[in-house]
Amino acid sequence: MCKNITSFQNPLIKQIVLLQEKSRERRKTQLFVIEGLREISLAIKGGYLLKTLLFCPKIISEEEIFILKETANSEVEFIEIASDIYEKLAYRSSTEGVLAIAQSKDLS
Repeated sequence: MCKNITSFQNPLIKQIVLLQEKSRERRKTQLFVIEGLREISLAIKGGYLLKTLLFCPKIISEEEIFILKETANSEVEFIEIASDIYEKLAYRSSTEGVLAIAQSKDLS
């Protein structure tokens, strides 16, 4: 069972908007947002640690979510979001209904 978010006022939704808009927030938290099924799959293969995966069930199939659950690290929290929230968070129109928050790699 996963959580369900239907409010724009949810603290996680507010954090995602901050991460998308403010590089200072991304540096401070060492987190960033990934949008799209292909991009998330590539991040997993590249060894990025996913913290949260948000999906809109009206856009992405259960089968695709199941595949992500199988390949992602075990600590990932899966959260279902309403389609209007997804539309607010998505900056591209064709991203298959999925977003992830990932831990940045320390490149120093």
